Amino acid sequence: MTLRTLNNSTQPEVEARPSQDASEASEAEINQDNLQTTLETIVDHEKAKVDIVVVHGLNPVDGEGHAGDTWTDDGKLWLRDFLPKRAPPMRVLLFGYNSRLTLSSIEFRVAEVAKNLLGRINNARADHGRPLIFICHSLGGLIVKKAIIMSQSNASYNEIRTSTYGVAFFGTPHWPRPRESWGDVAEKIAQCVLGNPEGALAEALQQGLRFAESWSTYFQTRKLEYKIISFHEARECHRLGLIVDRGSAIIGPPYDHESVIELDADHGGICKFQSAEDPTYQAVETNLFKMIRNAINYARERATRNISSVMGEMNFISQVGGGNRSTTKGDSNHTRQIGRGNRGNITGSGNMVYQESTPALHDNIRYILIKLQVPTLLSWVSKLLAFLSSRPPTTPANPSPASPSQHKD
Repeated sequence: MTLRTLNNSTQPEVEARPSQDASEASEAEINQDNLQTTLETIVDHEKAKVDIVVVHGLNPVDGEGHAGDTWTDDGKLWLRDFLPKRAPPMRVLLFGYNSRLTLSSIEFRVAEVAKNLLGRINNARADHGRPLIFICHSLGGLIVKKAIIMSQSNASYNEIRTSTYGVAFFGTPHWPRPRESWGDVAEKIAQCVLGNPEGALAEALQQGLRFAESWSTYFQTRKLEYKIISFHEARECHRLGLIVDRGSAIIGPPYDHESVIELDADHGGICKFQSAEDPTYQAVETNLFKMIRNAINYARERATRNISSVMGEMNFISQVGGGNRSTTKGDSNHTRQIGRGNRGNITGSGNMVYQESTPALHDNIRYILIKLQVPTLLSWVSKLLAFLSSRPPTTPANPSPASPSQHKD
């Protein structure tokens, strides 16, 4: 395992390597809005089984090294110095961005930072299929939620969408408290961070955070696709009281996919720990360890499933074996995959793809998704399926896998 010190340079370091995927973007494309973002690997392991992406909050101070300082107490960055010693092999990537620029037009900038984050993750994840977990603090949770929403509507980020297992929110306000507005939430966060923020900054936060509720509402509707841990503070921040209490920190029903944990800290200290023996840190580690372990187990189980995503008309997909993936967009596409670990990405019309890896014809068809509107082709498919189902299986039948949106255990 490799532990790395933080790079405080304002210029991101990007490894030059040939493009591996159509969704992979260049450094210029990623950082075209001068958001000064970085995605720095602070923990690496050649046998890493999970990627953890860490996102700091929208701190108006935005000092050099803020991305790491958010998670550091007395020189100890727990994501680098504590967590990897207990958890399975992992890679931890620290995302940084210019949050002062983000505050200049908060709704637009949060969306741009989220898009930027997705581009950097795509470039960093050469090993597709490894489960992905996000950890975020305060208003950084808005960036993560927006990134997840964007990944569900853009095929370029399909791998991120299907690999994301869960999110750990530290003091992220998903809703304002009763009798409070989003402006009140924003002002309290600014006062907790700055003590006495300038009027223009407080006003920008109040105006900009009006969009946050719509993102929370949308995220709540997709909540069952992810495991959620919501940490909230138990200590007041100066005379402001609790910044994000339990009610504000909970995304909402259904609750079986969300764990809500109270931590003995204030809003700024909720994600900083001096020692691995700190009882507050141990509560965090226990819950994160469980999420990481379950993510790895889920990914292992998911690797035996076939996954298809189809858009358009007159598409036919046949998958034999396990661990095959196919994404099809357009009309009149045909995809046939035999074996294990095949991946297909088709865009356009009139395409036909045949892939075969290790001989696995003895495997049963686990998953067939047909979006069909032509009677002739439907009849042909029905006859094919009837023929295949009449053949005696040579191995025990496998249960049909769920779609990518199936609940994660």
